[in-house]
Formats: sequence, structure tokens, C-alpha cells
Amino acid sequence: MKEQELFSLALNVAESKGKPVQLAVMRADEIWDGILHAAQSIQSSTIVLGIFPRKLPREEFLFANMAWERLPQPKPRLNVEIYSKNSDRLLFQLGSHAPRLSSEQVELLHSLWLRCGEGLGSEELDHEDIVHFALLELERSVEGVQRDEILRGLRRHLHETKTRT
Repeated sequence: MKEQELFSLALNVAESKGKPVQLAVMRADEIWDGILHAAQSIQSSTIVLGIFPRKLPREEFLFANMAWERLPQPKPRLNVEIYSKNSDRLLFQLGSHAPRLSSEQVELLHSLWLRCGEGLGSEELDHEDIVHFALLELERSVEGVQRDEILRGLRRHLHETKTRT
């Protein structure tokens, strides 16, 4: 009965905004497996949910990511919006996507681009080149003998970032 009420409510809201609604029923042992298989089957780009009361938002994000990894190819890129009762919204993306950079991170990228550009002289250098080079260097380090040192540094960075925020 609750499902009928929920579907009716979703249909009314969607119709008032001129949006289509499709009912999808999926059998799954894990809730995120069912949600993501349904989204994949109807080729959805966005999933909108009410908050799961038993888990913290960060836990939901981790469970969603693990379920996304289990999807068969081709795996869709998905936007996920989770709303709480007070209308707070948690947004995250599943699949490969461009990172959201803070203004501080963009400034750092620009500063590195300027300094590297000065050092290279007439070589044409874009911001994307800085990001690509940094990622390749990190990949080499993580796969090489510096792996443990890199992971320690990353852990330290995460701790410092959490402390600041």
C-alpha cells in the first residue's frame, strides 16, 4: 500500500512539473543494487531519493559506489540526490566524472600552470596538461616503490582537510 501512495505522490509532483515518471520494479538483495539496476535499465541520468534513516550520508555514498562497481557494462554515469525531511540535499555522482574543485584548488592549479609555463618557455601549456601530468606522476608513484609513502601523504592530507572543515 505504501508503494501505491509513494508512486501516486511522485506522479503528481512530476506531472505538476511536466516531467515523466516510470515505475520500475527490480528484485535485489541489496537496495542500491536494485536502485542502480533500475536506473540503468531505464537509462536514467539522475536518481532522487529520500534519506535512508539508518545510515549516515557518507555510508550511503560508499554503498552506492560499491553497487555501481557491480553493475554490468556499460555502466552509466549517475547523479544522485538524497533529500532529508527538512529538505537538505546531498548530491554525489557515480561513475567517472570531473571533480568539483574549490576556488582554492583552482587557484593552486592556475599558479602551477603559470610557474610551469614560465619554466617551459615557448612550449604551449594548458591547465589540463598540468592535471594530466600530475595524475600520471601520481599513478607512477602509487604503482611503484613510493606507494606506501604516497598513501601516508594522502592520509595526512585527508586528515588535514577534515580538520580545516
